[in-house]
Amino acid sequence: MRKSGFGQFTAVLAKVSPTATTDLVHPALGAVFGGPLDVRRRVVGNGVKNQYYRYELFGPRFRLEIALPEVLKDRLRVGQSALVRIRGNRVMLWKRIISRFENWLRSKQ
Repeated sequence: MRKSGFGQFTAVLAKVSPTATTDLVHPALGAVFGGPLDVRRRVVGNGVKNQYYRYELFGPRFRLEIALPEVLKDRLRVGQSALVRIRGNRVMLWKRIISRFENWLRSKQ
């Protein structure tokens, strides 16, 4: 978050949503309300009395929750953007194939 003056920091990935969605987590994130995400308006409900508008993302996205460092929790605001790099164990396709094949062989013994 260098552009915001917070520099670079490390945080813990606390949760990843199991499915992607077009739901807008908070209205402040939508471009029509000054946020960074492009959204479209969609009519919800049927009939004139039950109809209302909802803003949604153009394409589905996964929601990530990050446990922020204590020093930043009170300084960050809703809608601030950040470049996030998620690092973890590197998974090689050929290693996964060999592992699955070995497990299959073991199950046949």
